[in-house]
Order: sequence, then C-alpha cells, then structure tokens
Amino acid sequence: MEMLNDRNYHSWKRSLKGFLIAEDAFGIVTRTEEHPNAGTTAQLLDFRRRSGRASSLIYTSSDETTRSLIDNLPNEEPNYVWTALPLAFDTSASLSGRLTTVRRFHKTTMKLGTSVSTYISTLKDICQPRAGSQERISDNVLISHLLSTVPETFAAIAGIIESKPAAELTLDAVTTTLIDAKA
Repeated sequence: MEMLNDRNYHSWKRSLKGFLIAEDAFGIVTRTEEHPNAGTTAQLLDFRRRSGRASSLIYTSSDETTRSLIDNLPNEEPNYVWTALPLAFDTSASLSGRLTTVRRFHKTTMKLGTSVSTYISTLKDICQPRAGSQERISDNVLISHLLSTVPETFAAIAGIIESKPAAELTLDAVTTTLIDAKA
C-alpha cells in the first residue's frame, strides 16, 4: 500500500479501508461503533486493542509530513484522525482544491521515458477525487486530453482511434488500444 501523501488521499483511503475491515476496526474509525461505556473488561480490552490497531494502521501508512500533521492534532483517537485527514487532503472538498485538480489535469502531459500505461494511470488518479461529483472529469474529456497529449509517435494510432464510431470510443477501449500500440 502506498503511504498517504498530499496526492493520493482517495486511493490510500480505499486501500486502508480494507485493512481496517480486516482488523474489525472500520466501525471504530467511522464511529458506527462507539466506545463501550459499560460492559465487561473483555469488551473494553477488545475495543482498545482494535482502536490501537486502527491508530497504528493510519499512522504507519502515512508519510512523514502526514505523521507530523497527525502528531499535532488535539486528539489522536482513530475516529478523530480519520475525519481530520480529508480536511487536509481531500482536494475535492474545496473550490480551490477542485480548481487545482482541474488545472493539474490540463497541465499533465506524457513525459519522455514514461510508459503510456503509467501516463493513463496518472491521468485517472488525477480525476479520481472528482469521480461521482457534478464536477467530475468525464471520460470524453479524459479521452480527448489523452489523445491530444500523447507523443507524436502515437499520432497514427490516435488518428485511428478518433475515426472510430462513437460507440467504440469508450475509455477502456481507447486505453487498451494505446497500451497495446506501445509506440
């Protein structure tokens, strides 16, 4: 799993959710499971153990900058940290963050020596925080950007893709064609 940093909040969150579920601690971080105020000693110890695992998973899966942010929070309980992290890293939560994401998308081009599959993944990662929102970057916009920013060595394959019927211009079909072409 990739360490949480200022560019991968959404993919990190999805990955960590699986680990938290496996540790039976996801309910603790989302507060769907509350601390047992009363109960047996075994129940209290079990809750503390799972809460500790949740804290440990969040902290150890974060980069140094994020750990510093966590260290400076007024409360290091896993549910508090879980709700504080989106405020720092979820760029889709603010107007400036959304504008930054769109600007980054439009400025991204395929760098020399980068594989087309890595470039496609980079573009998809940039679009991910906006997925499901009214301001999401559509597949058509992603395809257009992709075809207009691949190197000149992909010009022939891009021309072939652009001439296909609209029904065949799906994101999966376009990316598969580009990856298979390996210009």
